[in-house]
Amino acid sequence: MSFTKRPTQGGHTPLLQGMLTLLFLGATALGSVAAIAAVGPAPTWRACLSCHAQAGLSAATAAGASVSLAVRGAQLAGSTHRTLECRGCHPGVRLQAHPNGRPVADRGEFRRTASRACLTCHPVERLQDPAQHAAVVFEDQRLTCVECHGSHAVQAVAAWKSKGAPNEYCLICHSRSLALQRPDGTTLELAVDTVKLGASVHPKHGCADCHSGYSTSAHPVGAAGDKNRRAIAAVRICANCHADKLRQAEGSVHFTLLRSGVAGAPGCTDCHRPHEVAPRERYASLAGTPCRGCHANIFEAYAGSMHGVALASGNHLDAPLCSDCHRAHDVQGSYRPELVRAACIGCHPTAPVRHASWLPNAALHLNVVSCAACHAPTARRVVALRIVEQGTGRNLTEREVGDLFGGNVAQALDPTGEGIDGNGLWGALRRIESLRQDSAAKVDVVGRLEVARGVDAHRLAGKAVAVRACESCHENGSATFDRVAVSLARDDGRPKDFMGAPGMLTDSASLLSVHGFYALGATRHGVLDWLLLLAVAGGLTVVAIHLTFRIRAARARKEG
Repeated sequence: MSFTKRPTQGGHTPLLQGMLTLLFLGATALGSVAAIAAVGPAPTWRACLSCHAQAGLSAATAAGASVSLAVRGAQLAGSTHRTLECRGCHPGVRLQAHPNGRPVADRGEFRRTASRACLTCHPVERLQDPAQHAAVVFEDQRLTCVECHGSHAVQAVAAWKSKGAPNEYCLICHSRSLALQRPDGTTLELAVDTVKLGASVHPKHGCADCHSGYSTSAHPVGAAGDKNRRAIAAVRICANCHADKLRQAEGSVHFTLLRSGVAGAPGCTDCHRPHEVAPRERYASLAGTPCRGCHANIFEAYAGSMHGVALASGNHLDAPLCSDCHRAHDVQGSYRPELVRAACIGCHPTAPVRHASWLPNAALHLNVVSCAACHAPTARRVVALRIVEQGTGRNLTEREVGDLFGGNVAQALDPTGEGIDGNGLWGALRRIESLRQDSAAKVDVVGRLEVARGVDAHRLAGKAVAVRACESCHENGSATFDRVAVSLARDDGRPKDFMGAPGMLTDSASLLSVHGFYALGATRHGVLDWLLLLAVAGGLTVVAIHLTFRIRAARARKEG
C-alpha cells in the first residue's frame, strides 16, 4: 500500500506552509474531538484524527485501486463505537510503528483485515445466530462486516430497523449477490435487483406482502425447500391477488406436472420472475416471451416459420406468438388437437370455406388431418391412433393405461418389440376394456394424420408451398401411411407414440379396431379387395343368370 501525496501550495515558504498545515490539522482534530466529546466519554487517543480527519486521505492497493483512509469525526461521534480507542479495532497500529507502505492486494483484503477486529468483541457463536447471518457471513458469500455495517459509522441493528422502511432493511442483504443451495442441489438466487424491482408492476409492494412471516424482527429458517415446493408455495402467494389466473392454470399441463412432483415443472415465478414481473405487453413480444426459456428448440423453429418471421419484421404485430395458440395460463399440450385446430381457425376463420372450394370432403379433412401436416411440408408425418372412450371421446392417457397394465405400456402393446400389428391392437383394446372395471364405456381407436415431431408443427410455411397433391395420400402404398403409432397423452401434454408394424393400417385385423381412420385408395386391405371382387362378380353373375332366365322364359311364352 502506498499513501497518496498531498500537493504543496505554490508561492508559500516552507515555514509558512508548515505553520498553515499545523493550524489546519489542529483545527480539524479539535473539531473532531469536540464532536466526539459532545456525545459521550472521549477516548484518550486523539492523535489519529490529526491526519485521518482530512477528506480525501487515501491509499493505493497493489492493483491500483483507491482505498479511503479518511474518518469523519461526526460519523464516529454518532456511531455505537464512539467510546472505543482506535487501537481497539486497529490493534497493530502505533504512532511509532505506523503501517506506512504495507502492501494490500485489493479492497477485499483491506475489508477482510478490518473485519477481523470485530471478532474481538463479537464472537463467532453470536455472529452465527441467527442462521441467516451465518449463511451470509460464514458460508460461500463471505461478506465482510464493514460491507454492511460500515467502519467508523457503525449503527446498532435496532437503529437500522427504526430509521429505514421495511423494504430498505431487507435490501441491506438482498441487494447483494446472495444465493442458497437447495436440498435437491439446485441454487436459489436471493439477490434482488432494485432497479428491475422498481421497473416491475409491483414497485409499491412491501416485501412482506409476498413473503409473509418475514419482517424486521422475524426471519424464518428452513424456508428454502426444493424447487417444486417453493414453486407451489409461490403459487399460493400469487393467488392472493390473482385468483382468476390460478383458476385458469389449475388444469394446465404445467400445473399437472407441478402437482405430480416432476423436477423442473414450472410455476408462476418461472414465467414471471418474482422481483421483475413485467407488464403484459412485455410477454407478448419475441424478446420477452418466457416460453423460450424451457422450449428453446421449439422457439427456434417458430422463429423461422412464417409466423415468427412476420412478427419479427414489425409489419405484422398481430402474428401469433406462443400464448396465442397454446394460451398463457391454461396451457394445453399438443395432444388435444381440437384446441390447436380452434386456434388456427380463430385467426383464419375463412379457411374451411376456402378449402371447400377445391378440396373434396373438406370438413372431413380438417377433422382428421392436422393443419401442420400440410402446412409444414418438410415435416415427417405419422398416423396417430388414439385410444378413446366411445360416446365421450375422452383420450386415454399413458399414465391411465400404464396403471391398467402394471406400468409397462410398451410391453403390453408391443410384446415382441417389432411394432404393434392389427391383432396386437385388437387384443390390447379388449384387455383395456376388461381391466377398466370402474367404467362401462367401451374403447375405440380414432386416427388422425399429424406431424411426427412436435417441433416440426412450428415450422409452418406459406400456403403457396403447402401440400396440395391428393396422390401423396390417396394412392395404393402411399408412404404417408407407412408410419403409424398408437398415441397416448403424457403428463406434460405431449403425445407418447408406440410405433406400429409396417403395413399395420392395411392389416385385415385392423378392421376390428380402427374405425375412425380411412383414406380412400390408400388404406387398402387385400382381403377386402378380394371380397369386393367376389361381391362384384357375384352380383354380375346373379344379374346374368336372371337375364338369361327372363330371355328364355320370354322365348318359351312366344313359342307356346
